[in-house]
Amino acid sequence: MGSDSTRRALLRSTAGAGVVGLAGCLGFLEDDEPAGPEPENGEEIEVDPDQINIWHGMGGDLGDAFESMAEEFDGADELDIDFQGSYRDVLNNTLASIEAGTVPDIVQIARYETKQVLDTEAFQPVENVLPEDYPVDDLLPALVNYFTMDDTLQSMPFNNSNAILYYNASAFEEAGLDPESPPDTLEEVREYSEQLVDSGAVEYGFGWPNHMWFIEHWYALEDELLFDNENGRADDPTTIYLDEGVGVEVHEWWREMNEDDLFVNPGMEAWGEATELFTSQRAGMIMNTTAAVAGIVETAEEEGFEAGTHFHPTLGGRTGTPIGGGSFWVSGDVSDEKAERIGEFIAHMTQPDQQIFWHENTGYYPVREEAVTELEEEGWFEENPQYRTAFDQLQETEPTPATGGAMLGPSHSVRTIVQETSLDIVDERVEVDEGLSTAREEVEAELERYREVMAS
Repeated sequence: MGSDSTRRALLRSTAGAGVVGLAGCLGFLEDDEPAGPEPENGEEIEVDPDQINIWHGMGGDLGDAFESMAEEFDGADELDIDFQGSYRDVLNNTLASIEAGTVPDIVQIARYETKQVLDTEAFQPVENVLPEDYPVDDLLPALVNYFTMDDTLQSMPFNNSNAILYYNASAFEEAGLDPESPPDTLEEVREYSEQLVDSGAVEYGFGWPNHMWFIEHWYALEDELLFDNENGRADDPTTIYLDEGVGVEVHEWWREMNEDDLFVNPGMEAWGEATELFTSQRAGMIMNTTAAVAGIVETAEEEGFEAGTHFHPTLGGRTGTPIGGGSFWVSGDVSDEKAERIGEFIAHMTQPDQQIFWHENTGYYPVREEAVTELEEEGWFEENPQYRTAFDQLQETEPTPATGGAMLGPSHSVRTIVQETSLDIVDERVEVDEGLSTAREEVEAELERYREVMAS
């Protein structure tokens, strides 16, 4: 995109649709993880030009931790921090602000939306505003790998995660399973699920919130691309390899688990429901984001059982996993003076001590190597091993196009197609091959539509 008129075409769509209409049409919506409760009112939030305007999607305890960190910034009175709701709300409101010409100074965007936000050309590389002495080389390499495009760090990683296995260690013992040896593969997940259910320790063996993010994990673990053009990093993707290899194996396994009443489906993108199935001890194992570690471990203790964590189960490979969460984007239309203060705020939020606080109070892993070192030296991970799992999984990830994560424009519509197809297959409304082939055709149509709008 090379002009304001093209960017506005992106926002308006072909039939003069509003921002929200285009968002739903082209996939400008995302909920990579639960972000907390909705705002109490639906009033439009205005941008104050005299303040550093920050829009974020961290609600509940996450929001409390976020604002506590911000309050320690030297110049906190300059900050105008607004919780927008879910990641989806943040993006919708951001697109509306671009159309209105009142873009907030800092926006926290879900990582899945990176391509869409980059294509608006409303934001500048975060490298432009960081203090000259900011230690970019201290950021975790896997995070830099994802948020770097055109050899430039476009946005600042902040709340980042990957998906891990949570298991009820107490139910494992009751079922005669070793809680020190959780399952590594999907085959073992089935074996453990059978023993958990047959013993009566739990009602279901396994579950997870139906989300394409987990499919992406399985592809990355096998070092297989989910999309062409190096997962959309070499060029805009044109197809999805859902009906090949990994996609077929996972869906066949998944369908059989459901047929045998070993799998419980909490719903599409049902993060809270999946967590409740686990903490209520109905499901012995779930997959969920590491951002849920703090809440799950605490609730499990309150309910009288021990929650363990383990790497994401695999078909057999272990190349690595893609990241989740979000990052800070900086408006391209700010004065030099304001840009300097924005950079100082972002540097503050990613300081080692702030990242340690963020990690310990949420489960998101620190984005700085120095913070990780301090946590290790303090014995944090030894005392709280559940918090280490996602970080170890991240550190052991090999940097490849598959583990780097998909970069695509119509993220929401593509994700919806994949997730609805998965449910149709698992619930036996369509055969595996037929469902995945149809989904591939539908995704290709969405990818083509996005390219056409971008070229208009």
